[in-house]
Amino acid sequence: MLETDKPRKISSTASQITNITVMASEAEWLVQVHDKPGVLQTRFQHGAEHMAYHQPSRDSGRLVFSGPTLKSHSAASGFPIDVTGSVLVFRLSGGEEEVREILENDPLAKAGVWDLETTTVTPFKLFRSQ
Repeated sequence: MLETDKPRKISSTASQITNITVMASEAEWLVQVHDKPGVLQTRFQHGAEHMAYHQPSRDSGRLVFSGPTLKSHSAASGFPIDVTGSVLVFRLSGGEEEVREILENDPLAKAGVWDLETTTVTPFKLFRSQ
């Protein structure tokens, strides 16, 4: 038997296995939240709190992207915009329960802007184009 024909042992360190496990246990979630009727002013009043609440998740990569959904794209730039809800994509290891807990504690939910009863949380796979 030639040296190249011998079976080779493939080894890995515990840290490599741990890193693979962490990556495999994280999942992405697409969230669509509708605003309740007549809450646009309340939404704008709590917008800074909402952004501050999610900043640590943005910084850590747990919140991949987010933004408001609109009734339409206005021909004029600037405000007012007619916001109808929010879309968020999370990368988390805690599953849908963790997503829903984050949403329930969001300042927009606590202020009565978001309709959490009609919120959809869908397993999602984000592909990035280079």
